[in-house]
Amino acid sequence: MGTRNDQHAHCSRNCISSRAKHAQPLLTGSGFIYTIIQILAIQMPSWYIYFMKTIPELYEEDQADRRDTALLQDFGLITKRDAIRLKLAEAIVAKRKLLSGEEYYSLAMLYQHGSTISHSRLAVRYAKRAYEIGYEKAKWLYAASIDRLLSKQGKSQKYGTQFIKKDTKSKWKLHPVDPTITDEERTKWNVPPLAEAKARMKRMNEER
Repeated sequence: MGTRNDQHAHCSRNCISSRAKHAQPLLTGSGFIYTIIQILAIQMPSWYIYFMKTIPELYEEDQADRRDTALLQDFGLITKRDAIRLKLAEAIVAKRKLLSGEEYYSLAMLYQHGSTISHSRLAVRYAKRAYEIGYEKAKWLYAASIDRLLSKQGKSQKYGTQFIKKDTKSKWKLHPVDPTITDEERTKWNVPPLAEAKARMKRMNEER
């Protein structure tokens, strides 16, 4: 089952960095050696981990992967790269006690793209922490992470941020939405009205 959300699908407007633009693949070609170095970094002292990557840099790689048309042809490869980024992020968090709003937000997005319910719970936790300490951008991600957690649990989503399809040949569908949630409630979390989500789904299918 595939999933897609309305905001990080458009992340390229705000989160392109020169490093992310030119990042080499982690698991193919010359990037394989880089992958081994990253994995080894998990076992290294904290100063070495900081030297290799920061949490926002891992976030930028995550977003760059989802703009890479070649990678998008094999989403299983992106999933493997996501797993590596989560391992590195876990190693950094284990060495630190205080994180910035941007770092909590970046962590939330990394866990948002994790494969398990536990990952989704952590995405909710980190997004909530980010907006609680003033990182306004995290409000939308908090709503989206709740939606993805509910979707993984087989429940209706609340805000209408998650789209699904059975396979690459299927059409996108909006994951079932709790009808009791109003657009006013969505606005509190910087989520567009439900009608916009439905219009987005239509465009996604027209672009197939």
